[in-house]
Amino acid sequence: MLTPLQDMVDKFNRKTAKDEELRTELEGIEKRVNLDLGEESYRFVLADAKAGSLEMGLFEEADVTITSDPDTMMSLMEKTLRPMRAFAQKRFTVKGKLEDLFHLRKLF
Repeated sequence: MLTPLQDMVDKFNRKTAKDEELRTELEGIEKRVNLDLGEESYRFVLADAKAGSLEMGLFEEADVTITSDPDTMMSLMEKTLRPMRAFAQKRFTVKGKLEDLFHLRKLF
């Protein structure tokens, strides 16, 4: 699952590189993000208007934690499942400040 997730991060970074408005929105923000998929877990840092490389494991203290399962994440990345629908069906949860979640919505 690491490769598709890293592809998602790379796509986000390409988007921020091209979108000046998005870069401005993310300027000065640094957040630690956990992605807990049960059997797999990853972490990355959002800083300088880009997401860092995914690393295995979770931060002990994260600003945002996304909890789901590999199948749901794959469906979200393939766009066969919309984020709001998955959230309403409780197929993933997100913990963090609303402001932080707002910034990360661009990943999907």
